[in-house]
Amino acid sequence: MLVGKILKKTTKQTEDNGSGCVIPIIILMLVATLLLKIISWTVPEKTIPLLSKTEGLVQLVHTEDIANYTSTNFIIPKETIGASQYVIGVYTEESQKFPKGSVALVYVKDNQRLFEIDELTSGLLDEQKQLYPEEKLEEIILDKSNKGLIVKLNNTINCTSKYIESHPSMCQLTDVLIFEKNELLIKIYADGKKLTQGELITIAKSILN
Repeated sequence: MLVGKILKKTTKQTEDNGSGCVIPIIILMLVATLLLKIISWTVPEKTIPLLSKTEGLVQLVHTEDIANYTSTNFIIPKETIGASQYVIGVYTEESQKFPKGSVALVYVKDNQRLFEIDELTSGLLDEQKQLYPEEKLEEIILDKSNKGLIVKLNNTINCTSKYIESHPSMCQLTDVLIFEKNELLIKIYADGKKLTQGELITIAKSILN
């Protein structure tokens, strides 16, 4: 009987000690969960889906920070058709779509992506026709010393929900206006059918002038 009492007492002490360890662990887990939620609220995820993600992509908010990552003589359009600059991408490593040092500017209106400007550090306008063998192409004159190329991309327009609060909604890019300026190959992409050809040309001219 004495042995039984000792065993019972030892078992109870073990259970008490176990409970004492479990409660602090549960508290720590709750605190960690709360911290993760706070971090997710303070660090915006809005920039993630709007840019082509590659190795070396740096996402920025302010244009003055671009010079910290590239020496590209980038250009900000004077005309944005009522849209605001939302996020900037600087591609610090070479990739298939973006030469090293290239800059992408995304513009948003009414919480929807309106257009994107890619300023590429290499490439020639005359070479672009070969990249779009099946798309409808149209050569245009932007001004007396600059010509451009408008491409209708063969895309079915898929769009994200307009009611996502964490980042703007967006559709597949459907039109692109291509031209050269300051040794850059510049591409202005329209999001879905939100911009007319005339509005694309207006943005391009505001970059050229």
